Amino acid sequence: VNIYAKPGTLDGSGFAFTKLDCCEKGISELSEDIESFKHLRQVTLRSNALKDATRLTRLTNLISLDISYNHIDDIEGLFQPNSLPWCQYIDLSNNSITSLPAISALARLRVLKLNNNALQDLTRVLPDGHASLEELHLSSNALETLDGLNNMPKLRSLVVASNKLSHIGNNALENLPALEAIDFHDGNSLISLTGKPAEPPIEEEESEAPPPATSSPRELPKLPSLPALRTLNLSGTQFGSEQSASEILERITMSHDGDRLLPVIREIDLSDTPSAASNDSLRAELILVLPKTLRIINGEDITLDDLNASEELRVARAAAAEEEKRRQEAEANEEQLVGPKSLLLLLPSESGMTEFIFHVVEWRRMDPSYSEGEKEVQQEQRHLKVDYSKPYARRRPDEPRSHYAQRLKFINELIQGMGDSLSDDRIDVLSNCYTNVKFLNNKYHPEIMEILEKYDPDVESVMKSRHSIAHWKTPTAEKASP
Repeated sequence: VNIYAKPGTLDGSGFAFTKLDCCEKGISELSEDIESFKHLRQVTLRSNALKDATRLTRLTNLISLDISYNHIDDIEGLFQPNSLPWCQYIDLSNNSITSLPAISALARLRVLKLNNNALQDLTRVLPDGHASLEELHLSSNALETLDGLNNMPKLRSLVVASNKLSHIGNNALENLPALEAIDFHDGNSLISLTGKPAEPPIEEEESEAPPPATSSPRELPKLPSLPALRTLNLSGTQFGSEQSASEILERITMSHDGDRLLPVIREIDLSDTPSAASNDSLRAELILVLPKTLRIINGEDITLDDLNASEELRVARAAAAEEEKRRQEAEANEEQLVGPKSLLLLLPSESGMTEFIFHVVEWRRMDPSYSEGEKEVQQEQRHLKVDYSKPYARRRPDEPRSHYAQRLKFINELIQGMGDSLSDDRIDVLSNCYTNVKFLNNKYHPEIMEILEKYDPDVESVMKSRHSIAHWKTPTAEKASP
């Protein structure tokens, strides 16, 4: 046993024992005599066989207490009002604790370690939060949610690795303005950083009718605002197993007002997760959806190549979004068609029986915003003999509708003129060349030009006004020519 004394006591009576170190001594019970060492400030009883630590509450000047690696299962007495009023550090790791009382009774507590116990619930532990706690270690317990972990204005570090978390909880992580680091790594089956999404009613699941447009029962709630969070460790969890990590983070880290909920995030670790295993562009996606304060991903600094890949991804997504917008606009225009594609007329026959006759009528548009280019495409599609399932017959990204209509007409003439001698790939190449020559002012080999002019004589007059055919060359001319 190591007992350390310092000269002078608070009451001036002489020497005082301020530190007690009794690690690995096989102690199973505390003697009543320990209460006489009222000036102790630091007690270490790690790696013994203690089952009860209630007598330590008489040490009213205690600042630091380590009773980890014992057999303690009940610590109700440690967290009573007026017990350990000056205590700032308590380590209860590696015991058999299944529940905790409210820790707010220890008003000056700054660090609490409860790793490797049997805790399942925090709602009783933290009903009112804690005004002074800065570090909370809860690794290797049996926690399924973090409900109740709220209202800790000074908490900087939260470690909940190796639990049974599948979601955070619907009432968790509120009012933690100073939280800088959260560690969820290993063991957790965590798939989201928010509460468990509400399950739709059974009758709704069985119904064939789609839910109303305003209903989104599976939508994840927003992550509580964590304005100081810099480090987020999700390695070894199931994060991203149902949706990509970037999609989840983008949706839950943006408030309804468009404000960032993780405005200063600096490091995120998603290594050994489904997202990392299935997504080669994960780094680029995270850079794209998280704030520009991000510096480290999966333990590695962000590089210039990462930034370039992220920018390329941004451009590609913007183009895809624009194309999707156009597609939706086209579908909306289709819905504004007036008149059915066919009318079912009931006419009496000579026999007096009612006869069913289908009378086909043509669709027509009433939308004044219907563009000339769209009309031209529709008109061409009515009489062209083009297989619209072929890649060459599809509209290119950002291709004006009027250009698309002209290209369809050229493809039709080309197929009728050259028939089965052209493969789909050759048709695709020639139709692209046609667009590039006629509308984009590009140069092609005379052999290709000969084909283009044959099926659209206007090409020659267009190009003669721009370039001399003698200088047209392309390194892919032979590959492109049929």
